[in-house]
Amino acid sequence: MGTKPAISVITPTYNRCASVMRAVASVLSQTHTDFEHIIIDDGSTDSTMEALRALHDPRLILLRLPERQGANLARNIGIDSSRADIVTFLDSDDVFSPCRLRDTLARFEADPDLELLISSFTTIRGSRQTVCANRHGYIDGSVLEKALAMQVIFIAGSAITVRRDSLVKIGAFDVALQRMQDREMLLRLALRCGALLTQETDWTKHTSDDSISRQPDGYFNAYSMLLSKHPRLRERYPGAVRYITASRLLHALTKGHFAEAMSGFRINRLSQAMGFSLLQLLWSLMKDRRQRRALRTALRARIPATSFIDPTPPFSPGD
Repeated sequence: MGTKPAISVITPTYNRCASVMRAVASVLSQTHTDFEHIIIDDGSTDSTMEALRALHDPRLILLRLPERQGANLARNIGIDSSRADIVTFLDSDDVFSPCRLRDTLARFEADPDLELLISSFTTIRGSRQTVCANRHGYIDGSVLEKALAMQVIFIAGSAITVRRDSLVKIGAFDVALQRMQDREMLLRLALRCGALLTQETDWTKHTSDDSISRQPDGYFNAYSMLLSKHPRLRERYPGAVRYITASRLLHALTKGHFAEAMSGFRINRLSQAMGFSLLQLLWSLMKDRRQRRALRTALRARIPATSFIDPTPPFSPGD
């Protein structure tokens, strides 16, 4: 197939013809032109494939699954098909800024040992725009794991760029997950490498009503599954796990989503990975958030990785 491209862009899509065409247009208009864009149609029943085939650009690699298999399997098929040493992702409802590929490749060229880059982005939800920017700097694997566990850095699928070999060695995406797959994959990467966080926003996240992450009723099941796959999170960062559970329940209550809150609390109680009592959760809202705030402050201040605080000790009363 000729010389391999400098970077592979991978996009899974399902029944989002208009959105994926916008995403593809943002890739085709990049200032850096040496790329391949692998689009995996996960069994769409709309006009997605017809619209994509009409583009006639040799840098577009179109793959079609006969029936829906899930975005993670589609991503893994894209990874298997990729030819570049560096792989990045673009969800079908997101958009790259014009210099995304140029600036990303420059980071990897400047540091041959860099394995993972997590970029910042802007989120658009209706008429509201929110800048989701991390402080620029490199964090090692242990700090990356802690930051992911405490959820103090902005992450999303389209923010991730990684060396293909590293991605293959950790097994790419977990096809059993429908949610939190990016965080789960990054947790496995954190066991082998750190990450460069970049502050410049180089893509835009458009929230879609049919996005799995927008469905509130699946959050606690997904979080329980994540914790069951990574029991070290509960072991090493019990305060963070407790606080995230408590704050999500509080968020549902403040939004008036009482059924979600009740369901979430039941899932928490039945989960071996969580199982927190009401007293523990209330205690967490008052105490555990301090550790999370301290880590966020440390990241923003660019304190060296060795200077971060130790994990919160386990909750003892009634634990």
